[in-house]
Amino acid sequence: MGSLQWLITLGRFDIATVVMTMAQISVAPREGHVDQLKRIYGYLCKIKSGVIRVHTNPELHDRSGFL
Repeated sequence: MGSLQWLITLGRFDIATVVMTMAQISVAPREGHVDQLKRIYGYLCKIKSGVIRVHTNPELHDRSGFL
């Protein structure tokens, strides 16, 4: 769980909801939860470019005065 939470911190926001759900379940894991974690890692291996990019270059923003 820790490595998945680090991935969210590093920019993989696309897995945030499912990782937080699994974090709640990790208090009392049941049969099948390990399989769900394996699916998350499989998704990460398959979709390597699944990130949300934020442009911080001021030239890309609107010239209306808001940055």
